[in-house]
Amino acid sequence: MSAVSARRCPPAWPPRSIGRKNSDRPVQVVSAGRHNKADVGSVLVWRWRDTDGIDLVLNVPNSAVAMAVSDVVRRANRTLLVTTAVSSALTGDQCSPDTVHSSIDTWNPGQRADPDFGGGGQEALVL
Repeated sequence: MSAVSARRCPPAWPPRSIGRKNSDRPVQVVSAGRHNKADVGSVLVWRWRDTDGIDLVLNVPNSAVAMAVSDVVRRANRTLLVTTAVSSALTGDQCSPDTVHSSIDTWNPGQRADPDFGGGGQEALVL
């Protein structure tokens, strides 16, 4: 999701039908260039948390940046939705309850090495 596209959505979100008690809370889109650097991305998210009160981070396309931001949101009790980064660490070793990885999973397909599973380790179907 680009920042331009995201800025079109907040006036209509959240819909009244959700019935949340804070449905009148304003939604603001902030964006910045992270230069594909983990340290820059994590500093931006800390700043947004401290100065802008962000609750959700979206669209972190670089795996190194996504892992750094995942650590930040875990410590800050915020949420990260990863849609394009594909590091297996996001769903494996560095899995976090504050990070939703909605991209292809590169960890699970590699776990079919057991020759007694299914087709003897020769085939796999990934949906």
